[in-house]
Amino acid sequence: MNNPAVVEVLKWDNVDISIVLEKGNRHDQAIVKEFERISALDCRFKSIALADKKSAVALQVADFLAYFNRRLLCLDRSHPRYGDEKAFFDEIIKNVVNHDLFVATDFHFR
Repeated sequence: MNNPAVVEVLKWDNVDISIVLEKGNRHDQAIVKEFERISALDCRFKSIALADKKSAVALQVADFLAYFNRRLLCLDRSHPRYGDEKAFFDEIIKNVVNHDLFVATDFHFR
């Protein structure tokens, strides 16, 4: 609960947090156990689910965000492609997901 994005979201009124994680990680059970510990301390942490990535659009979007975020982090800002890469990423995410501090808060359903 030290993550700045989570701390910021928890300041909002009427917030409940549900988490969906990609299953198949060797730490799945430890993650669930830690979530249960945290939810016992703060009732706003409502649920956790482990899902197959192919069954959850949110997980696919998370992979996309992680891939491009990592790509931008590894690309020096002075690199000639940096501006184009960042512009592409910004254009795509504004149409995919509203996010604040890399916490998805709303997925656009059309």
